[in-house]
Amino acid sequence: MASPRPGKVRSIARTLALAAVLGVGSGYVIFYGVFPVSGVPASGEASVPWMLALLGITSILVGLATENLSEMIFEVFTGLLLSGGVADLLAASPGIARFSLASDTVTSSGPRRDCVTRRASTGR
Repeated sequence: MASPRPGKVRSIARTLALAAVLGVGSGYVIFYGVFPVSGVPASGEASVPWMLALLGITSILVGLATENLSEMIFEVFTGLLLSGGVADLLAASPGIARFSLASDTVTSSGPRRDCVTRRASTGR
């Protein structure tokens, strides 16, 4: 079986990289729309102009970097699939971080001393 041409491999890698850019951008917009307090910039409500600007800038830059229409169609559909995964990972990351931080605060001798002194000084 013959190996693929280096130009074809480079084209596939470039297409997947551009699809990843679309996926990360749209995944962040999904995450920011659901959890606006956790996003950057943190706010009480999601900013629709900010989300549209992020999607517009990302799609324009990827569109300029794409060489032909068939690659662009593949990038869009792959980016849509990746955006769901990115949004899920961003949504799960606080739970993962909370789990690792919770394991650090409790030691074998009980809670850390700074937690105890802080509670004592506030009267709680």
